[in-house]
Amino acid sequence: MKKLVIIGNGCFAKLVDFYVSTYSEYSVVAFSVDELFITEKEFCKRPCLAFEKIMEYFPPDEVSVLVAIGYSKMNSIREEKFKKCEKMGYDMPSFIHPQAFIAPNVKIGKGNIIMEGVIVQPFSEIGNGNILMSNALIAHDTVLRDFNTVSVSSTVAGFVNIGNNCFVGANATIRDHISVLDFTLVGAGAYLYKSSEGNEIIFENGRKKKMNDIKKKNEFLKEKVASRILKEEESFPKVFALDTVSYCNLKCVMCSHKTMKRKPGFMSEKLYKKIIDEIAEKRPDAQIWITFFGEGAISKDLPDKISYAREKGLSDIRFNSNATLLTKEYSKRLIDAGLPTLVVGMDAVNEESYSKIRVGGG
Repeated sequence: MKKLVIIGNGCFAKLVDFYVSTYSEYSVVAFSVDELFITEKEFCKRPCLAFEKIMEYFPPDEVSVLVAIGYSKMNSIREEKFKKCEKMGYDMPSFIHPQAFIAPNVKIGKGNIIMEGVIVQPFSEIGNGNILMSNALIAHDTVLRDFNTVSVSSTVAGFVNIGNNCFVGANATIRDHISVLDFTLVGAGAYLYKSSEGNEIIFENGRKKKMNDIKKKNEFLKEKVASRILKEEESFPKVFALDTVSYCNLKCVMCSHKTMKRKPGFMSEKLYKKIIDEIAEKRPDAQIWITFFGEGAISKDLPDKISYAREKGLSDIRFNSNATLLTKEYSKRLIDAGLPTLVVGMDAVNEESYSKIRVGGG
């Protein structure tokens, strides 16, 4: 079976998981949401993964994705995730329940979710990222553009043009030959008998109320979030000194290593990777000193640590060494790992002064 990752971890994602697993050729292998919204490591007995790292877990050539996020904020959250997945290169199939009727000449875009009992009559068009809930009717010659939700048992008559980011409530009716402009909310049970101007709420009694320009509000919120992220990046350090090794084979006169009270040791692989991953995400241009208070060459796996950092896209990696343990074999491993900068501490111009300063290195 083909592999599918569902974007979302709410009740709608749970519902979509059931339908996709039961009625399609896809096998749901994982769920994914922003790391901030992960409360459990698993959802519906499958891994729930950070959306920020989805390409590391499942590259675009291995899986397809389906964004199963509801109509919150007039479908704009679903739109945002859809466009990010599209930009990353993921295949985004539509799910169409086998008990839905879609006329053969209907044009359907990507990433739509169409439930049981839905009818889409001939000569209609369905764009991208729409949700059509059970028993909704889209009559002939109707255009439903992108990122809309058409709720349970609602009716959209013929020759209707529905824009983007609209919501049609349960049992609502939209009469024929009218246009529903972007960000229109047709309330449950409402009857829309003339074209909307966009950014409107249509109530059950036909009364209309202008929204507080939702689209502009969403754009403002996005700018605010982007500004906050920029501030976080600006406050994130530019230079890191990692204490990956705190052992040293020398007793240099100017070094306080000999008075160190904490127990020397090696940084765990798990902690090291966590640090490198965060630096790579937030400050890929950072300067990283791979050791700080010890001689790195004591560590057999230091070249592997350097290699991991390089694989994560970090290029300014520096290794400060006393060079006494840099054998030909170890040096080759450092070169093969992609170490850009090696700083050798000598502190002397002749053997006599060297042996007095770098005690143990003569």
